[in-house]
Amino acid sequence: MYIGVSSVKGTENWSNQQPLWEHCANNHTVCPNLYASESISLACKFAYKNAVPGSTLEDDYFLSRLPIVEKRLAQGGIRLAATLNRIFASHMKIARA
Repeated sequence: MYIGVSSVKGTENWSNQQPLWEHCANNHTVCPNLYASESISLACKFAYKNAVPGSTLEDDYFLSRLPIVEKRLAQGGIRLAATLNRIFASHMKIARA
């Protein structure tokens, strides 16, 4: 069963980004460098911003970053599904040959 991003509550503005999340350049099966670069950029921009070493992070800190975490989880799910689709599509081609 396929569940698109637009069917998940609160993600209406993400549905137009789904094709970008599924795409992998140069016909690769998976794009770990792209995914890692995105994560590093977001960590520097949001996760570590105003976080002082040794301090206790309060609820406001976590809640302010929750939309980013939710989006990354959605991206991960879409990308995993797209990767599995590419893997199994290539296996089907081999099996038919």
